Amino acid sequence: MKHTFESLYRCVPTNSFSRNDLQEEPSEISNIHYGDIHTAYNSKFRFSSERVPFVINDKLDKLRNYTRVKKGDLIFADASEDVDDIGKMIEVVELGNAQLVSGLHTIHATPKKANSMASGFSADLFKTTKVRQQIIKESQGAKILGLSAKRLAKTSLIIPGYKEQQKIAAFLSAIDDKIAQIQKKKGLLEGYKKGCMQKLFSQEIRFSDDKGDAFPNWEVKKLKNLTSVITKGTTPTSVGYNFTDKGVNFIKAESLDSTYKIIEDKIAYISLECHESLKRSQIFEGDLLFSIAGTLGRSAIAKKQYLPANINQAISVIRLKDITTAEYINHFLNSFLIRKKIKQILSVGAQPNLSLDQVGDFKIQYPCLDEQRKIADFLTAIDEKIALVSEELEKAKAFKKGLLQQMFV
Repeated sequence: MKHTFESLYRCVPTNSFSRNDLQEEPSEISNIHYGDIHTAYNSKFRFSSERVPFVINDKLDKLRNYTRVKKGDLIFADASEDVDDIGKMIEVVELGNAQLVSGLHTIHATPKKANSMASGFSADLFKTTKVRQQIIKESQGAKILGLSAKRLAKTSLIIPGYKEQQKIAAFLSAIDDKIAQIQKKKGLLEGYKKGCMQKLFSQEIRFSDDKGDAFPNWEVKKLKNLTSVITKGTTPTSVGYNFTDKGVNFIKAESLDSTYKIIEDKIAYISLECHESLKRSQIFEGDLLFSIAGTLGRSAIAKKQYLPANINQAISVIRLKDITTAEYINHFLNSFLIRKKIKQILSVGAQPNLSLDQVGDFKIQYPCLDEQRKIADFLTAIDEKIALVSEELEKAKAFKKGLLQQMFV
């Protein structure tokens, strides 16, 4: 049956407490901040499973007349810089005895009729393509998008009977459980790898050679002494060229993910003429790409499949004298030792970026080539397992997304 949002829910006032009015230490009342809807909370919100801040004691009296959040209520983030996140929401499916209020930049909606909506159904309903398109259309603003309760009220919703809602919610929740299991498996693998890297690069554990004998002691070398080139790229528009719809791959900081890989759909393109004019930053097979602006410290090895390619100024290209060390150096650049060094650099600098000289001065723990290969092979094998689990996770998410696109069309 077709309904409007305002026929099913009424919106109640929310407070405007900032982060400064909230704390981690327990108090009488907890508060939903819109930023946590964007970045932290599961859409099927269970209070016992989430880290919800508390209102500081000095502000508690100001909440006396605000409606408390109840199980079944919906809370929307009414502001976002990203169109895909405007109107992102949570449905409260478990609350216990907690006192909870809805805060800054949120819309708090409570059902007009008790037990009219099956638990968990709305959390997925508001992710469907048809509903999302309406919410995006109703949002307003240029740099910051906003969604008012008045505009949300117009949203058209197709709601099946209660029993069918329950079946749909149970089915989609089973998929959510499967996704959560895969995410947990991925997290465990990532944690295992992190622990292994800490022990390997601190030399707490060492590999032996094929005869069982110890490898030689490690050396410490500056990265610039292991390379023939450390340079960076530039923006094509700064030298008179524009980006193109196809052509030579142009890799930016956002093209690198946290698992040493290049994200294909985040690659831009430039013309061959532009590529030829940017000779300094042309990429060769085996080069290391290392982000020096934006998200710092992400790296990848340039594989043949991505060539020819060029880079922008947020990426440094590290060309090693011995390409056989690339896998090991790539892993080391993602180690806790390099992350610690980057934090030290940022603590005394005004800008969140790295210079080429700072990259060249990175101190590399440098074992012999045979031990490098053993370390690289071991860590790469874990990466491959993580990649398989990540692929499984993406397939599960895509399956659910496909279902949501088809619901109630």
